Amino acid sequence: MDATTETEASAAAAPDAADLAGFEWCMCEIFGHRSHAGRAREEERFGSKMMRIDALRIAADGSDIWQTFYYSGGSLFSYQPSTEETVRARAPRDYAPRRAAALPAPELDFDPDVDEGGDTDGSTDDRDYEHG
Repeated sequence: MDATTETEASAAAAPDAADLAGFEWCMCEIFGHRSHAGRAREEERFGSKMMRIDALRIAADGSDIWQTFYYSGGSLFSYQPSTEETVRARAPRDYAPRRAAALPAPELDFDPDVDEGGDTDGSTDDRDYEHG
């Protein structure tokens, strides 16, 4: 059975050239249901060859977040070598919530001391009562 192993996501500093040896920019689909855009290379893990893909996600502040996935060859549905520009364009972006708009306080255009009911007795009740 093909399985994946996910490692922690990190917003670490950009790796140096020695850490990136053997990686190539790509887009891939796993089992035809999951897709990643990032950089990949072949590594031996657990006694078998696996694809390691460091998938790119762009944070709300524009920084890079990398998440590492390992897949066996049998789980690979498609693999497209690509460029860094294309991978960055296809990488998912975190949602930056909008700040709530603050509305100004309403201006009151009436005087609470003025009776607008039209009654001459000063009451605001429009009902007529018979006192008897």
